[in-house]
Amino acid sequence: MHHVAVLTLALAAARHGPGPVRLAALARDAGVDVFAEIHAGLAGKERARIQRRAESLARTSVFAVLMGSEDYPARLLAARAAPAFLFCRGVRGLLAMPGLAICGSGAASASGVAAARACAAAAADLGLCTIGGDAPGVGLSSHVASLRSGGRTVLVVAEGIERFRLRRGKLTEAWDPARTLVVSPFAPSQRATAATEIVQHTVILGMGRALLVIEPRETGTTLATGMRASATGRPVLAIPSAGTPRGMAMLLRRGAIPIHTPDELTSTLDTLPDDQPRRHPLLII
Repeated sequence: MHHVAVLTLALAAARHGPGPVRLAALARDAGVDVFAEIHAGLAGKERARIQRRAESLARTSVFAVLMGSEDYPARLLAARAAPAFLFCRGVRGLLAMPGLAICGSGAASASGVAAARACAAAAADLGLCTIGGDAPGVGLSSHVASLRSGGRTVLVVAEGIERFRLRRGKLTEAWDPARTLVVSPFAPSQRATAATEIVQHTVILGMGRALLVIEPRETGTTLATGMRASATGRPVLAIPSAGTPRGMAMLLRRGAIPIHTPDELTSTLDTLPDDQPRRHPLLII
């Protein structure tokens, strides 16, 4: 299917679908036919408007991926709350590339951010892309470290793809369109909210071979993501830090395995199976 046609179906579902949870459930059962049915049920004027919108997005190099299509990431599909569609800009092949998912508190310490950079660089050395958000601190620093190490990065945003902008700073300096992909599981003009941040972390976790959690606090999305991963019975690997915060302690009590050196981290990542869509090891710093 031509990429403009896929964009058209994604836009129709985003605007006129039954809601994200119901839409995803329908797409799991019926595949891309669900999107075609939503589009076919629209009035002619609305279909024409959505067509023009799709063509406009395509001119800015945006493409869409639908649940039920071959392009939809297999690892993400295994996540119970996987979104029905993704709007993307960048290297399509990174959707299927094995990666290290990274999330952390926006208030992470300097040592936590440094650890995230080191892990992203280690992942790049192993041929893994970095998968993370676009918040300052852990998220952006991880992407920068991966790119500067010659690696690839998938940046998952908590807003619509049209709202993402590269701003002045280290990420812009390191950005390489041939090694990057921006992913949004929302309608193109969606504003960021607390609810979209939860979905953002679902995608980050779902796309990674492993999840690295930096300095989880007692509450918040970072801890919730780690707890969700732990609740599925996935292996937990931990690099202890001085003054272990309560969030970290909570995850350790759930069976996190401590890792003490960068070499241990590298060897662990290096021994992960090539394809494990239903098990995502959790690494915690």
